Amino acid sequence: MRAPGPRGGVPVRRFREDQAGLLMELRRTYGGVVRYRVGPYRVHQVTEPDLVRRVLKDNGENFTRGVFYDRFRLFFGEGLLTADGEAWRMRRAVAQPFFRHGVLHESVPLIAECVEDLRRRWAGPAAGGGPVDIVPEMMRLAMGVVGRVILGADPRPRAGDLVPAVAFAAPAMIPGAPGQLLPSWFPAPYPRRVRWSRRVIDAAMDEVIDAHSASRCPVTGRTADGPGDGPGDGPSVPVPGRDGGAGADRAGGVAEAGAGRAGGPEEGQVLAAALLDAVDPATGRPWTREQVRDELKTHFLAGHETTGCGLAWALYAVATHPRVRRRLVAEIDDVLAGRAPTADDLAKMPYLRQVVDESLRLHPPIPLFPRGAVRDVDLGGHLIPKGTSVFMLPYVAHHDPDSWEDPERFDPDRFDPSRPGPSRYTYFPFGGGVRRCIGSHLATLEIRVAVAMILQRYTLTPARPAEPRALLSLRPRDGMPMTIRPR
Repeated sequence: MRAPGPRGGVPVRRFREDQAGLLMELRRTYGGVVRYRVGPYRVHQVTEPDLVRRVLKDNGENFTRGVFYDRFRLFFGEGLLTADGEAWRMRRAVAQPFFRHGVLHESVPLIAECVEDLRRRWAGPAAGGGPVDIVPEMMRLAMGVVGRVILGADPRPRAGDLVPAVAFAAPAMIPGAPGQLLPSWFPAPYPRRVRWSRRVIDAAMDEVIDAHSASRCPVTGRTADGPGDGPGDGPSVPVPGRDGGAGADRAGGVAEAGAGRAGGPEEGQVLAAALLDAVDPATGRPWTREQVRDELKTHFLAGHETTGCGLAWALYAVATHPRVRRRLVAEIDDVLAGRAPTADDLAKMPYLRQVVDESLRLHPPIPLFPRGAVRDVDLGGHLIPKGTSVFMLPYVAHHDPDSWEDPERFDPDRFDPSRPGPSRYTYFPFGGGVRRCIGSHLATLEIRVAVAMILQRYTLTPARPAEPRALLSLRPRDGMPMTIRPR
C-alpha cells in the first residue's frame, strides 16, 4: 500500500526555510509515514517509533546513507559520515576507541580549559557591553574542544575564517539553493563562495596533518616525542594531552587503532595522529592524505557544528526559564563550590543532566537523519520503493503529542531518574543503531561542562526570542543575541 502524502510534492523553498514546521505539519496531516517529493527526490518521512527503529536498527541492511548524503560530500569528503559498507566499517573501527566513555572522561580538564578561555573573553561584554550573539561563540568553543580532544591541535586562531566558512557550508549542503544548479568552477558568487569555504576548511585540516607528520620519528614513522619543528608549527601544532601535560606527553608513540588501555588508545593519543598510522585493509596500504583529511573534516565539522548549536540552545532554555536556572545554579554551586568540574562532579549533578537531555529533546541539534532504500521494503504496511529517501526526524518525534505530554513545554523533570524514561525512538537526538552518532557522548559531556561553568560566573538574558531553523543542524534563525552579566 502506498503511504499517504500531498500531491505535487512540497515546495523546495519552504523545505529549506521552514523545514521543521513543514515536516511537523505533514506528520499532523498524514500520520507516521508520509510520501512526497522534494524537487527531484522521492521521500518517505517516518516518525512512528517502531518504524524508526526498523530503519535505523533492525533493517539496516536495506538502507544506505542515500542520495542526500551526496551533497554532504562536497564539504565532508568521503569520511565516516558519508561512507557506506566496508569503507564505513574501516573508518568506524579506527575512530571508535577514541570515543569510549572512559577515554572521553579524561578529556574533561581540556574541555574546562576551553570554557575558561571563553569566560575570560566574556569579561568585556559582561562589564557593560551590548548583546552578544552566542551562536558563533559556542561554535568557537566547540571548535576548540574538538580540536584539542580529537585533532590534537587548536583551530581557534583560524576561527575568523572557519566560523563563517562552516556557517556557509551548513545551508549549502541542503538541496534547493538556486546556486547549486551551477557547477563549482563557474565564475559566479555562489560557486566562488563554495570554493572559498572548502579551501578554508581543507587548509585547517592540512595544518593538522602537517603538524602531526612533522612530529613523527624518521626511523619508525611514528609520532616522536614532542611536536617537533616544520610546517605544522603555528596555530595548529599539537596541544597538551588529556592529562594536561605538554605536547610530548600526548605524542609518545601512536599505536595501531584500538591498541592501548582497555582496548582504547594509548595514553595521550589523539585520533588525528592515529589516522596517519591507519591501514586500508582492502589494499594493505596506509591511508592517503586525502582519506585522512576527509576523516578529519568529518569529525571537525560534525563535531563542532552540532555541539555548538546544542550548547547554544541549552543556554537559551535555561535563560528563558528562571525557575530552572535557579535550581540548576544551586546544584552547580553546591557541588563545585566555584571550581571547574571533574568527570566525577558531573555524576553528582543529576539536574544538569536532566536540563541538557530536555534541551536536546526540544531542540535536537540534528533535526533529520536521511537514509536510502536499496531495495523495495515494506514498512508498517507501506511500500518504500527502491531508491526512495527515508527521513527519520528527531525534531518531529520529540514534539509529537502522541509521545510527549505538552511537548512544547521545557520541563527537565521529564528526565528525572525516578520517572519512567522515554520509549526508544521517541527520543533519539543522536540517531540510533550501528550508525548512531559516534560523538554523542563527547557532545553531551561538553555541553554539561560548558553550561555548568558559564552559569557559575554569568547570567544570560536573551535580547529576543529565538526561532529554530533546520539546516544541517538546528540553528537559530537570525542568531541568538544575549546580554551577559556577572553573577
